[in-house]
Amino acid sequence: MKGTLPVRCAALILALCLCLCACESSPSAQSEAASSVLAASSGTTSSQEGKLPEYDEAGWAIVENIRLNLGLGVMDDHTRCFPEDAKGYIVEGSSRPYQLDADALRRVVASPCKGRGSLLWRDFNAYAGNGNPEQFDGVIPVSKLNDPIFLSMCMPSEGVTVRAERVNAQNMAYYPADANRVLAIGAIYPNTKAEIDDSETFTVCLGRISLVAKDEDGWFLGDDRPFPTSPDRLYYLPWELERKLGVAVVPAERVLKTDDHVEVTLTGADFNGGDGRAKGADGACLHFWGSFVHISGPEAKGIVSAYRVWVKEEAAVGKLVATVAADWYTPAGKIMQAYVGYNRLVRTEPQTLIGHTVGPARYDEVMDTATVQKLLGLH
Repeated sequence: MKGTLPVRCAALILALCLCLCACESSPSAQSEAASSVLAASSGTTSSQEGKLPEYDEAGWAIVENIRLNLGLGVMDDHTRCFPEDAKGYIVEGSSRPYQLDADALRRVVASPCKGRGSLLWRDFNAYAGNGNPEQFDGVIPVSKLNDPIFLSMCMPSEGVTVRAERVNAQNMAYYPADANRVLAIGAIYPNTKAEIDDSETFTVCLGRISLVAKDEDGWFLGDDRPFPTSPDRLYYLPWELERKLGVAVVPAERVLKTDDHVEVTLTGADFNGGDGRAKGADGACLHFWGSFVHISGPEAKGIVSAYRVWVKEEAAVGKLVATVAADWYTPAGKIMQAYVGYNRLVRTEPQTLIGHTVGPARYDEVMDTATVQKLLGLH
């Protein structure tokens, strides 16, 4: 027994040495993750000890590091990964789009971003099963953040109309084989989430309305007007009442046409349904359109429409919702809606509503966004 103690000590020392060598030669999974993320962002600075750095030296948030520090999965809500105090966002690293709530997505889209990642409104409805093979999925690559045509079909709606299910843009009738013309359309609805008194006054201003299409020869401006052709039509809601109640016409003295826009003065009573309330109307919307563009469904490769809108009264902001769309027509007069854009709240500042038919799978192949933006007068 006297000779066993030194042997045991030697064995213990040898085991400790082997353990230390193994630790030095095998970096942890966390170190590997940190190395891969840091490699994607130069000049990073440290945050709390033991965590991946969450900002670089310029104050840009490193989104993937924040996600890992928070322990969030790739399918979780990533709103907290985009802090409001950041100078910008480095968006890359995740295998899936970063999912944000509506307010956060609007904020981030308007902020400086860089990287190879993508964003997604977490409640986006892709309308699967509606028969259109080019449905929008809401995924916004960072590379498309400066493309208003692409963004127009990915953002969450800002207000709610009687079509409450339309929470974002949707592709509808897919280049119908029997259609021979297409029409840019729009509507101004009462926001169902706001209260409108009958005595209120709204001066709705409608500007340039356009439709751009692509055929085998490329993109062209098919329709372009300083304001809609019939800006004085009120349709009772729900829409099914059109056949029963017809259409109300705004008195001519309340429609002022200028060189570059038209001003339509409406009341809260108009938007609340006016005379139609006694016959079952829940409200009414101002519905308008441009002029027909003669192109058949099979000839069309893409359709884009746009118009400008604003309201004069500051008190009206938040109470009206604008929508943009286009309709296909057949020689027999059958109407099929091509798409609908996302709902926008009408503000005192003019804004351009845009909608189109080019889904994400073919977008880079079909869309010439610089040409389309120029044709629409966006730059």
